[in-house]
Amino acid sequence: MASIKLKHATGNSTIVHSPAANPSADVTLKLPSTTGSAGQVLKVASANHSSTNAELEFGASNSTSGTDNFTIADGNLVIGTDGHGIDFSASSGSGDSELLDDYEEGTFNPTMVNGVTLHSNNDTLSYVKVGHMVTVTGVIRIDSSNGGQEVSINNMPFATANTVEGSGNGIGSVSLYDISMPSGYTQVICVMNPNATICNVIVQRQSSNNSASLLAGNNAYVGVSITYRSA
Repeated sequence: MASIKLKHATGNSTIVHSPAANPSADVTLKLPSTTGSAGQVLKVASANHSSTNAELEFGASNSTSGTDNFTIADGNLVIGTDGHGIDFSASSGSGDSELLDDYEEGTFNPTMVNGVTLHSNNDTLSYVKVGHMVTVTGVIRIDSSNGGQEVSINNMPFATANTVEGSGNGIGSVSLYDISMPSGYTQVICVMNPNATICNVIVQRQSSNNSASLLAGNNAYVGVSITYRSA
């Protein structure tokens, strides 16, 4: 492996390397540290070769085990292949995975079950997905209750995890405006069952295991905030 060493006293310096279309060897740019010991390494491994992925390696003595920090002054760190991300396995833990491999944020237009419709100016919810954890928040307004059908969103942006026992259930909070709680019920929440994209708004009694779906009312406002584990 050949290397190019750059050292300068003042000012900025640039090295431009133009390899062949299919380089057969790695190219390494070594940056000596100010203390005189081995410095960081920028390694581009056959970057133009279709069968080999490019690599960036930072560390001492041509190793990725150094203790220097990597700072991006401007731009993004792009993960080029699905399923990869930031690996925290060096930290102690007993979980099934320590790989942060996904982030997404956006909005969506919820659709309701049983013919319930929403006002066009209050029919958007927002979501953020970090790894497998999804948070959905916002307020919707019922346009037509279709005769008092239940309040259930049937197109949540990601399905809940299909995990063992009750660990795949999602439970969140609900706010109501211009809609009354049914007689005898004192609590209102939203729930998602495992392996599902439906979010049900339900009411519960204070001292009972009975629960029922919240029935929609025309022009009622329903706010939801739920965080759940996705598949």
